[in-house]
Amino acid sequence: MILHFFENSWTLIWPAIISLALMIVGGLGHLGTKFMKEKYEAYECGFDPFLKKKTSFCIRFFNIAILYLLIDLEIAILLPFFLKNFLLTSQLTATLNLSLFLILFLLLLLLIEWIFGGISWSEDM
Repeated sequence: MILHFFENSWTLIWPAIISLALMIVGGLGHLGTKFMKEKYEAYECGFDPFLKKKTSFCIRFFNIAILYLLIDLEIAILLPFFLKNFLLTSQLTATLNLSLFLILFLLLLLLIEWIFGGISWSEDM
């Protein structure tokens, strides 16, 4: 019984030893490379890091992007559930009720954002 345990443990030990050896060899290959400061600076698409550090940007774009992502995720998560109920079962009315509820809920969220000015693109905000 104990011998059988040690025979199977080698199947776990050898991949660990090989992985460790590959990491050490890979790390030794980078010892001669020179340090590049640009690799360790933050890079953001659309912002030039060589100009002033504090660049202003429009926060409305991020509000609309997050709103879109939330609505898109809700639809992507719930759509397979609705399709499964519609195609595999005979619960057509329940599926339509859930679909109508989802659409009304998303429209309510859109209306709330519109009333509070979260998706307004006017310059006076």
